[in-house]
Amino acid sequence: MINIKAIKIIITILSIIIVFKLVSSCNKNNSNNSFIEKKQKVEKGLVTLIFENAPESTFISTKNNSNLGGREYFNYIASFIDAEGVTQYIKPKRTPIKDTINISTKDPKIEIYFTQLGLEGFSYLFLNGDIILITYNRGKPEIKILNRSTKQYDYNFENIREYRKENELTTFEMVFRHLTFPKPTNSLSKDQIKEFFEKNIKTNSINLQDSLVYQMRLLDSLKANDLISKDIYNYYNSKLNYINFSILAKNKELNYTEQPNKGFIEDFKYNKKPFLDKQKDKAQNTISSIINAGDSLFQYQFFQNFLNNQFLPNYVENQTNRTYYNYTNFGGSYYSWDIVFDSIQKSKLYSEKIKQFLLYEYMDKIAKDMPTESVNKYYTKFKNSNTNITYVDLINGKYQLDSTFTDKLTLKDAFNNTSYLEDILEKNRDKLIYIDFWASWCKPCIDAIPYKNKLRIDYANKKVVFISIAFDKYFDEWKSSKVFKLSKNLTNNFIIIKPNLSKLIKDNHIIFVPRYLLYNQSGKLLDPNAPYPNSKEIRNLFDKHLKNKK
Repeated sequence: MINIKAIKIIITILSIIIVFKLVSSCNKNNSNNSFIEKKQKVEKGLVTLIFENAPESTFISTKNNSNLGGREYFNYIASFIDAEGVTQYIKPKRTPIKDTINISTKDPKIEIYFTQLGLEGFSYLFLNGDIILITYNRGKPEIKILNRSTKQYDYNFENIREYRKENELTTFEMVFRHLTFPKPTNSLSKDQIKEFFEKNIKTNSINLQDSLVYQMRLLDSLKANDLISKDIYNYYNSKLNYINFSILAKNKELNYTEQPNKGFIEDFKYNKKPFLDKQKDKAQNTISSIINAGDSLFQYQFFQNFLNNQFLPNYVENQTNRTYYNYTNFGGSYYSWDIVFDSIQKSKLYSEKIKQFLLYEYMDKIAKDMPTESVNKYYTKFKNSNTNITYVDLINGKYQLDSTFTDKLTLKDAFNNTSYLEDILEKNRDKLIYIDFWASWCKPCIDAIPYKNKLRIDYANKKVVFISIAFDKYFDEWKSSKVFKLSKNLTNNFIIIKPNLSKLIKDNHIIFVPRYLLYNQSGKLLDPNAPYPNSKEIRNLFDKHLKNKK
């Protein structure tokens, strides 16, 4: 008699064995190459990102010494560096519904940096043609490639650096997140504080380098066990080394010379040496070698971080004069960007590609921070020396330097009429003028609206003019914004045009909103940090100067 139950069990076992062999065979085939594509059609020239349950946008306050609008609404969730070296932001819809974003690129690979909580995040390397599903678990992105097979740690290596609660962070995670140092006291001079701070950085740098060596060994282990693709291994190998170079630059321990070490460049390019294990041999770590070795890494964030945030500030910018400014609780500084521009232009340190990009970046800083004469002079230099027309177009598009140039504060009203603040001030001589700078994305600005409206009503029959000026980027968004509608101030409500070229903006370092200015009846700036509209102080100032004028 045939035991049907036994036959079913045998068939089930055989089926499992066959499936197991097929899967094993597939994995074996895939392990021979990096970035193996499945046999399905992918669209080259396009990287497709599918976002699912992306976290809500983050609103934080920043001190950004060269950018207008210190409080910034982070509506981007990821970014990448394009072929010109310029950062482009990825802004999916923040809903539970999937949102698909396509990135056009001719490059075979693309690095995408995913923010976490608007501040820190993770970077991954993708192939041209990839279709990527990004889901979120407690605010952290989880990556899945839909069009090809990947190895276990291709998109999991960053999880080793997963950010946790402050008291659970490793030294590696904490070191540049924040560095605590003592506040000035009667018994502690500024020089002593500086010494403590530098020692603190040095100590943490050593710990961080130890952590980098540990991660490199872990990366080597994954490679040896065939758990990570060759391309991904090379990417993270380069990233860890450039973090290390950043530490050395921070401590000024790199050998500054314009003569590159060709052997170093070749070894680094083809990953022949684990350089983190050779970090004490600083003779080969010349600035020129590191920058030239990174020429092929131009579109990776870690290379630009080394170049822009460590090398240039610590070896080039700090050789020039530094200008400090401070208004109320805000302040900042900037170096002599024109001198830095000239030094880059003359230097033999950079490849032509990197040099053109750096000239573009410092032309941007000159236009933001420096006087009108310098902007005009260096824009001419920039156009004459820059062979990459894209950079010239970007600067001109941002600052409109090829159009009629003025350092007056250019404004547009709700009817799209252009005027200048200086002319409005002149027309209103014999009146107090209270100006508020705001933005539609600024919550404190929105909170101040009822107080501004009340102030305007209470002083309606007195010689006080109220002017609102928005830092919004787009005219239509500004005019349709909640702040504009609630302000009920159609006559003197403006959007600012070309703010970075305004002498008034630069001289008074208006980089945070909300910000209030008060002019007296003679057109003189009485207070560049006037009290907020909900304060008793502003009413007292109004009453005092109105009374004195009688």
